[in-house]
Amino acid sequence: MSEIATWDILTKLNVDASHYIPVVGHKRIQLQSLFPAISTVGVGEAPYTAITNKNQINLKALTSATAGMLTIMTNIGGALEFTVLPTGIDLSACNNAASLFLSTVNLAADVGATVLPVANGGTDLATIPTGSLLYTSALDTVASLALTTNGQIPIGSAAGPAAAVPASADGSVTITTGPNSLDFVVAFPNITGLISNAQITSLATTKLTGTILDAQITSMAGSKITGSKVVPVDTLVALTRLDSKYSQVANNADTAENTLAAYTIPADTLAADGDAIEVEAWGFVANNANAKDVKLYIGGTAVINNTVTTNPNNLEFAMKMKVVRTGPGGSLCKGSMDFDGIAPERRSSKHPITWNVSNTLVFTAQNGVGNPNEITFEGWNVKIFR
Repeated sequence: MSEIATWDILTKLNVDASHYIPVVGHKRIQLQSLFPAISTVGVGEAPYTAITNKNQINLKALTSATAGMLTIMTNIGGALEFTVLPTGIDLSACNNAASLFLSTVNLAADVGATVLPVANGGTDLATIPTGSLLYTSALDTVASLALTTNGQIPIGSAAGPAAAVPASADGSVTITTGPNSLDFVVAFPNITGLISNAQITSLATTKLTGTILDAQITSMAGSKITGSKVVPVDTLVALTRLDSKYSQVANNADTAENTLAAYTIPADTLAADGDAIEVEAWGFVANNANAKDVKLYIGGTAVINNTVTTNPNNLEFAMKMKVVRTGPGGSLCKGSMDFDGIAPERRSSKHPITWNVSNTLVFTAQNGVGNPNEITFEGWNVKIFR
């Protein structure tokens, strides 16, 4: 052991644990600037100092036990700041019994009600029937509407919605209900027959153009079609045009019978006995005395041709054919043939024609020498009468 004999300056450098100060009589000891200046170093953690016996200074740091959960910093004033990181919070590591994370809420004690009111994010309803919809029956008031019948839908009103099944007032709509389904079938009681697509040629702004057949309409009375006598939709008159051609077509350079015009009459166009079709065709022949023959056919049967004037020369002609239905498979035909300045030909006949299938109208031309352009078709009109 060594006695400290000099008291002027004592420093840590010349004093250690083996030195002592003898106490003899009365001595005054004054400690001044015992410790040197201490600087704090480090980033992110705040150190603190602990002074122990024998002038020992221990520097320690505060740290987070789990990285990423807590940061500790010193602010400008030297105070410690603790920050809990949200991404590091693990509720599964919490004491749920003590923290109340999994505890229930006592509405009567905690909220003052037995159900959670609207103001607190609830419905204020103790029970909600199965199959119900929730709606606001008044301001901040929630009510339930039971939809427990197949096909029910909510219907709005000033007093709130009501559950109802749609119904057809006049029977024109058939409604079939099922679980979570509504099937609507719309009927057209004002038109009880069938209108085929082929018989309606266009839909204009204010009218349909085309024809509706007698057999496709069952009756006509008041504001709806219910009668058996039918007129064309577009003009409501007894005359309707089925086809029209107005371009010149001449025969070929051969002696064969050439088809210069044709039109297919749809099945059941003449649906009732007495219905009729009329064809008017016209054209001209070349300036020579060669044999020339023109014909009008229906259903493969020639109704009219020029059997009298067989060598027309530089003449215009007009032909007419009218065919009247006399039964499902019968017809009465009337034909005429006129050349300029020559007495017209007239012919009547009966032909078997099946009307529930399509039939073709045909205009043909044939010359005896094989020259082209001997006969020129200029046009025709095909009309229907009922």
